Parts: sequence; C-alpha cells; structure tokens
Amino acid sequence: TLRQAGLIDQKEGRLELTPRGLRSIGREALRDFDHSFYQPSLARRRDLLERLRGGEITQDDLPRDVLTVLAQNEDRIELPPELMMREIAFYLQAGSHSTANATAHAFHDLFTWASQHPEDAQRMASDPLFQQRCVHESLRLHPASPVAWRKPICPMHLPTGDQAATDDKVIIDLAHANRDTSVFGADADVFNPHRTLPDGVPPWGLTFGVGVHTCLGRDLDGGVLPRQDSDPATHQYGIVPLFVRALFAHGARPDPQQPARHANHTQRPNWGSYPILFGVSQ
Repeated sequence: TLRQAGLIDQKEGRLELTPRGLRSIGREALRDFDHSFYQPSLARRRDLLERLRGGEITQDDLPRDVLTVLAQNEDRIELPPELMMREIAFYLQAGSHSTANATAHAFHDLFTWASQHPEDAQRMASDPLFQQRCVHESLRLHPASPVAWRKPICPMHLPTGDQAATDDKVIIDLAHANRDTSVFGADADVFNPHRTLPDGVPPWGLTFGVGVHTCLGRDLDGGVLPRQDSDPATHQYGIVPLFVRALFAHGARPDPQQPARHANHTQRPNWGSYPILFGVSQ
C-alpha cells in the first residue's frame, strides 16, 4: 500500500503525503514534463537552428527564450542533458510557484497593514509606487528560498574566522539575514513599509540573491526600484505588485468563513490555502 511504501501518513485524522511521497510525485512529474513538453520543445528549437544555419530563417525568427539560448550554445556550455532539462523545469517552477506564494504573502501583509493603518490604505489605493514599496517589504519577510547552499571552489576564509574547504557546504541563511536588526532596525521581524534603509540595501533584502546569483526574475517579479523622477504611469512595477493592485482594486479580502491555513507539506512558511472574496463587504 501507499502507507507501507512510506508515501503517505495519517496526521490528525487526515492522510497526507510524506516527504518521500512528494519526491516520488515530483520525479514522476519531471518525467512527464521531459516527455510531453521539454523534448518536443528542444527538438523544435534545434530544427530552427539548423534552418538558421542554412539561411532559411533569420535570428529574429527564433523564439526569445532561455531554452533557445541554451540550445544555440550546447557545444560551449557544460550542461549534461539531464541537468539542462531540470534547469528549464526549475525556471518554469520558479516563475509560477514562487510568484504565487509571493502574491499570497503580499496580499496578506498589505491587507493586514491596511486594516490597522487606514491612512496607508488610502495611500495604497492612490499611490501605486507606495503599494510597490509595501510589496517589497513583504518580499523581504518571505524569501522564496529561506536558505542558499554554496560550495567553495577553493579554500577560503569566512568573516567569522572559520575556514571553508572545497568539500564543505556553506549555508547562507537568507531569511534571518533579511531580519537582521543591525540592517533593518529593531522591528526587522515585522511588516513596516516606512522603515528607513541603509544606503545600498534593497528593500527586499537578499530575497532575490545578490551578484552573479541574483534571481533572473527579480525585475519581472518585484519590478524595478523607482527613482525621484519615475512616472507612475510608465513605471515597471513587477508581476507581484500588479497582481496585488488588481486584487485590491476588485475589493479582495480574506473569507471570514474559510480562514487561511498554512501549507503542511513543506517546512517553508507558505500558505496552503488562502480563500478570498471579491466586491464590497456586506
């Protein structure tokens, strides 16, 4: 049975997938993705690249996506076929799953803050740049990946005085770094869109990483930081701020009859269910 195989377990009278069960489902989904989507997509791009080399089409006729770039440079990159497929799958997962989680967190944080601060509720409705700033504060508190794992490529000295060898694994605690009181203030653990930040510190902290490991979707998800002369009408807000703005514009609010609940299949503090209602409350 599934329980004997360690794929499901019973908790509080409910059957739930175990971590082993989730991994099994993930592997099966990856196989389906590879067969049904990835291989046909890769074959199509390789065919287009052959036609490009033969002069039948131009560079402008190629799809503008990551898979095309990888296929165009297969002979110059050290990516085994299996890893290349997994990277494309991760790119899609990160662009949908992480965005959905960030939107739920942002809506909850902004709705809660607006309920307690009526003056900011009005400002959120009239000032989209301020609303984006509120979303950035939520992104700081809820990084999609709470930790980042790295392996040194050579022996190195850490700021703590410790040594890291090439076979060591360095764990960067992004979630706690984003709540560092020496950087974000004494109230770093709570949502506060009015906090003052040190120069050079982005409002989302390390949520999108930094340097060469910066998330490729940072500007797409969170938008760009506004400047003094930014025009609210043409500013690039990012997907999550736009989602949240649309929710508020349509009167979204938590459903009092169906309280939101946290996900129980992951150690990450994400929402498992967040029912909402639209329109003016009665």
